[in-house]
This record gives sequence, C-alpha cells and structure tokens, in this order.
Amino acid sequence: MCNGKIRVTSFLHLKSGKTGSSNLFFGRNYLVNQPVHKNFRLTLFFSFILQRETSMLRIGIIGAGQYGRQHVEQIQGLEHVQITGVYDIQPERASALSQEFLIPHFNDIDQLLSESDAMDVVCSTSAHHEMALLALRSGKHVFIEKPMCATLDQAAELVNMSLEADLKCMIGYNERFNPAFEAMQDISGPWLFIESQRVTPFTPRTSNISVVLDLMIHDIDLILKIVRSDIKQISATGVKVLSDTPDIANVRLEFNNGCVANLTASRLADREKRSLRLFQADSYYRLNLLNAELHRMSLGQNRQSQQSAKVISEKMDIKKINTLKAQFECFVRCIKHNEPCPTSPQDAYAAMDIAFKIMKKIESLGAS
Repeated sequence: MCNGKIRVTSFLHLKSGKTGSSNLFFGRNYLVNQPVHKNFRLTLFFSFILQRETSMLRIGIIGAGQYGRQHVEQIQGLEHVQITGVYDIQPERASALSQEFLIPHFNDIDQLLSESDAMDVVCSTSAHHEMALLALRSGKHVFIEKPMCATLDQAAELVNMSLEADLKCMIGYNERFNPAFEAMQDISGPWLFIESQRVTPFTPRTSNISVVLDLMIHDIDLILKIVRSDIKQISATGVKVLSDTPDIANVRLEFNNGCVANLTASRLADREKRSLRLFQADSYYRLNLLNAELHRMSLGQNRQSQQSAKVISEKMDIKKINTLKAQFECFVRCIKHNEPCPTSPQDAYAAMDIAFKIMKKIESLGAS
C-alpha cells in the first residue's frame, strides 16, 4: 500500500460483499486507485507482491497511437518494469489505451514525468523533439521511436542534450535486434555490394513523411553498421504516387572503401517484404528480415570449372525472437546496469544525415 494505491504484480481480483458490486481487474503491474471497501476480499492468483514504486523501473508512455499500443503491449510483459501511465495530446486515445491495458492515463504530461523514471516517446515524429527534450530536462531516461526527430537540427540538439544530461537515450531501430542481422555481425567482409529492399502496403498514417524517413532509414542504419566507411557519393530518385511526399525511392550509396549499396523502399506494395543481400569475393548472404532467416550462397567444391560448379545454399541456424520486445529489454538493461545504448542518438543522427541528403537529391529532381 503506497499513497492509498495498491500495486499488484500479478493478477488481481477484487470481490465485493453482499451489498456491493464486483470489480475484476486483470493485468500486470496495475495501480488500483479506487478505495477498497472493508467488505472487499482481495484474491491474488499465482503469486503477489505489494511493492513500493521505487522497486520497479517506472516507464511513462507518450503517444497512444498504433505504435504506442504496440509498445505498451511489449513493455507490459517485462519483468521489474512498471508502466506508470500514458499521455496523448488526444485524451480520448490515451483513455482508450488505458482501458484496454488497465494502465492509468494522464492529461498532464508533467504529472506523468514526475511519476516516471524513463519515458517512451512514441508520439508523432513532429513532437519527438519537444517531448524528448522535456523528458531529458526532467532527468528521465528516454526511448524514442524512429525517426529520432523531424529535422537534423533537432536531432543534433537531442544528441548534445543526452550527453550533457548523462542519461540513457535509445532510438527505436528494432531491426538491429533482428537475429538474422545479429548473426551477420560475426561474419567479416569486406563487402563488395549490398542490396536492400523494404516494401509495404500503403497506409495513410505515415504518408506525411517521405518513404526515406519512414522505411528506408532502417536499411541506412543497418548498412552503416555493416560497412563502417564514409560515403563518397549518393545517387537517388523518388516519386510521389498517393502522398505529398515520395512513396517510392531508389538510392545508390558509394563508400570510400569501395562498397556499393543499392536501396529500394516503397509503401505501395501488395505485401510486405524486408530483405538484404550482401556480396563478398567468394559468397553472398541473403537475409529475410521479415522472417528472421539467413542463407549463405557459395560455389561447391569444384570451383576450378565454372561450367560444372554448383551454387550451394546453406541456411544458417537462427533463433527467432520478438525484436520489439528485445529492444525494450535492452533499454531497461542499459538503464539498470549503466550500459551504453546500442542504437544511440549519435547512430540515429548519422542515419538521418544520410536520409536528408537522399531527400535533398530527390527534391532536386522535382519529386518532393
């Protein structure tokens, strides 16, 4: 019992006496704000702990849209983590999410900040900068859904603020946690050529930003992580079809170390596809990021005769995981053990810098 609230970390069942009505609450880490009548009987299924708020990592959610819902679903399943509540500029959305997941909702962002240790910024991209700065200035660790901000200047300010505040700031590039991509980290290059394709059906929700920032930025981040070389030349083209911003983009990145990457992103496909192909001197790797699969393609033993040589496909052993959950587990671990965040604001800035150069190239062609 803390400040008149009961904190329950398992399933909670409240039953009234003969004269009262019954209330049933299911959910982990739910704060019961209602006064408990003396005739109520408290039954905890499995195990229970009545804990003080300071014993859990308290995370507040800023944004109750589709991504906010996904984040709540994953964070709520983490051990030793308490969702303090949700705030949204549209109170009715926060209220709906509150009722669905049995978490408090706040109409005052300052109140949510005061009751949280860390914030998950998952509102519209245009509000990322304001909300993240507010959280950092309030001494809170911050998780920010990609893209980090709407502009490079805003991104630079967040990078500097996170360093000055000495707080954890992690950006939501969940593809970094894809087990197929993680397996590639153990494979050495040098890489000669890389192809990426990321396509998805159209949804109006993200049509207000370029497909480069919406989708391609994931692959920009992955390729920068793999190649680890400066870019010497960018070629790009893109077209608007259903939006006021490019819906399709194709990009060629030429690196100083000789590697070339060709990236395609589209939100006008009939089905989703996320893939990478990486080529080196004697083999290439095919990653299906959607299904977390990795294949190695190489010539068979008889390499002396090209006419008789056969291409051998080897499927690598990959343990599939929930990448969205994995990134939040990592965020919590970085806070609790003071570890550096693998998807840092600096990494996000580097990917955004390339993305904005690409968009400028496309704009010069009159496509955006």
